[in-house]
Amino acid sequence: MVCNSSDPYCVSRVLYVLLFLLDNMSQASLTFSCKDTLGIIHAVTGVFAKQGITIADSQTHTEGGVFFARYVWETDKCSFDGIDSDIAEILKTQF
Repeated sequence: MVCNSSDPYCVSRVLYVLLFLLDNMSQASLTFSCKDTLGIIHAVTGVFAKQGITIADSQTHTEGGVFFARYVWETDKCSFDGIDSDIAEILKTQF
């Protein structure tokens, strides 16, 4: 995707997906943003459900038409390989 400076949602459509290990590597955190639209939470939590991951904590909010989210889960109960790329792909293609 090429950003056009006249597109106010360009930066949010490019989005960011960050994966962090927390609390002595016992938890992982995924943080992302994208344009706010219907179905984001359903699509993203579907990735977690598909991989058998139970979300321990989540935070979401919108600001200026941009949706922000943070999900935390226990790493000892699952593998998190590919979660960031799976979610980035869903957000890029669907939102």
